[in-house]
Amino acid sequence: MYIVAALTFLSVLTVCYRFDPLRAHPNLDPVPHFRHDISMTTASLRALSVHFLTATGAVFAMLAMLEAVQEDWPMMFLWLVVAFVVDGIDGPLARKYDVKTNAAQFDGVLLDLIIDYLTYVFIPAFALFSSGLLPGWTGWCALLIITFASVIYFADTRMKTSDNSFQGFPG
Repeated sequence: MYIVAALTFLSVLTVCYRFDPLRAHPNLDPVPHFRHDISMTTASLRALSVHFLTATGAVFAMLAMLEAVQEDWPMMFLWLVVAFVVDGIDGPLARKYDVKTNAAQFDGVLLDLIIDYLTYVFIPAFALFSSGLLPGWTGWCALLIITFASVIYFADTRMKTSDNSFQGFPG
């Protein structure tokens, strides 16, 4: 939990004190300058907090991956379940707080896709391969087919409905 709190704190600092050396120094002066943005509204803060909630899925995915590397499958599944819960509630919250308008500096769709690929594809495929459930060449084939087919699916522009929900599995 300390990791999540630290990441959230750093994210807030990044948003409130945006590092912008190119705009401040067209000659690419390496001295960083920060500008304070006090124009945050309640709607912006709510929308931004939804992005931060979504981003915690990456932390939970990393924790699941670390458990998978250690072959602690129950803990891996626990962290994946936590990530799935976050994934289940961040979309409706994003639509409720209109993150595309109120926190447009972050692409929530891209953020969600990256985390979904990790939690729904990459980590489970790694676990399937490293657990020995599919030994030898069958494991290698499954690993390659799962990761390749899934990344093609995730890149398909037709996979989302008009309200940015997934259509098909795992939507």
